[in-house]
Amino acid sequence: MKRLNRLLVLAAALLVVFVLANQLLHAQGQGTPARPAQTGAPVSLNPNSVTGLSDMQSFWAMIQLGGGIGYLTIVVLGVGLFLALVRLLELVNDARHMRHALKLQFAALPLEDMPKQIHPASNSWLGQLMISMVNLYRISGSTQSIQQEISSFLQYITDQFDSFRGRMAFLSDSAGALGLLGTVWGMFLTFFGGNLGDSEKILNGMGVALVTTLIGLVVSLILNFGTTELFSMFNRRLDIITQKSDELRLRLLELERSRRDFLGETARRAEHEPPRPKVLPSATPTARKEPEPQLPAVKEPAPIILPRLRMLAKMPEKIQAGAHLPAPLKVQVISQEGAPLHRQPVAFVIAKGKSTFGDGERQTTMLAKENGEVSCDFIASLTPEVCEIRVALVNEPAQQWQGRVEIVPGPPSRARLEGGNDQAGKVGQTLSDPLSVKVMDRCNNPVAGVKVHFRVALGKGVIDKASDAITKTTNANGIAEVQYTLGPAGGFNSVTAEFEGAEIQPLEFRALARG
Repeated sequence: MKRLNRLLVLAAALLVVFVLANQLLHAQGQGTPARPAQTGAPVSLNPNSVTGLSDMQSFWAMIQLGGGIGYLTIVVLGVGLFLALVRLLELVNDARHMRHALKLQFAALPLEDMPKQIHPASNSWLGQLMISMVNLYRISGSTQSIQQEISSFLQYITDQFDSFRGRMAFLSDSAGALGLLGTVWGMFLTFFGGNLGDSEKILNGMGVALVTTLIGLVVSLILNFGTTELFSMFNRRLDIITQKSDELRLRLLELERSRRDFLGETARRAEHEPPRPKVLPSATPTARKEPEPQLPAVKEPAPIILPRLRMLAKMPEKIQAGAHLPAPLKVQVISQEGAPLHRQPVAFVIAKGKSTFGDGERQTTMLAKENGEVSCDFIASLTPEVCEIRVALVNEPAQQWQGRVEIVPGPPSRARLEGGNDQAGKVGQTLSDPLSVKVMDRCNNPVAGVKVHFRVALGKGVIDKASDAITKTTNANGIAEVQYTLGPAGGFNSVTAEFEGAEIQPLEFRALARG
């Protein structure tokens, strides 16, 4: 869209420069008209000699009087009518393919028959949206993100139409600007040379000014009217798509409730059903049972041939809790020949775990770009877990990728006194509670394997009945602990805990020794 707008601006600028240069050379070639004879007799003017035209009753005659600026305005009109005709044909073609989808009745239509029934309308906007909704439900088994899918699709086609409206608005403004340019050019021709006594020159310049302004206004009105009518048609089409897609969404909600009720009833029956008695084999030969007649298998509807999915950037094996991926999860939608395809919906689903995608949801759907690529940010959960991710084509659920990533604690960033602080005892006595610290990451998950240096700072006590300093390593719960024996003299004792390889402030334990 931006490239087309730049080309239109460049073409308009070149045409304006060409027209102005042509007009200027033409005016200089004519020279300064001679003054009329000062005989005192009134000057008689022939309108045909001023305009060079004998028929001023047609629109084309006014365009000819406008000269190059008039022709350029008609070019703008032609471009605008061409773009409007293309958009009109697109709406008519969409309405023709949409008729089949409007006739569908979803009230009693089973899920397995929906793709086959919708397929004849797949070339329309409504058909594409319905296929995406059905396949999204078949992938996830839930209607949670179907409303988001409808909103995203409607926003996509609305953005396309807005780009068309932007181009038409540019052409309409250009027509008005050309009319204003013709007015300025006509005034320039009128006063060019400073000879205001030449009535023919004045009439000619004012004629150019008025006619070009008229042409510009007429063209601008035509383009604005056409754009308004097309926009009204587009809005009516959006209303139809929204209404029919809501019918399908309500049907899928009904199927989801029926499925949940069935699963719940099956589970309740299984809980209350008594165990069946075991049947011991009998020595008496039993009569041979005739095989039951096999019912013909119900043929599934022919699958719709849709693109394939290729992974470009997979998940790492491990990621820290609460962290984003270094690079987004990226896939590409391609054809059977490997060519990229755009506008294909791709579903990202967290099948297991509490992690989310960039929008904070555990399930999201995105459309492929022009190069067929779709990228989605991944945010790890705040607690360690094993997360399972599934990426699939909405229009072809069999084309999917599944991966696992382990959410692990991050580096140590904080610590706290877990137990043993502010105890009291007799001198030389080992305190009843061990001195323990807990090391955590920024999400408060325990971090194992951190070395903690315990050291006696006051009181001349003993740690673990061995020395006044010792190093412990945190366990799986992020805890490191020691036993402390009070010093030989009464008073306060203190022990500090320092953390190796982490920017954590040392912690201090205090104890009171009574003599």
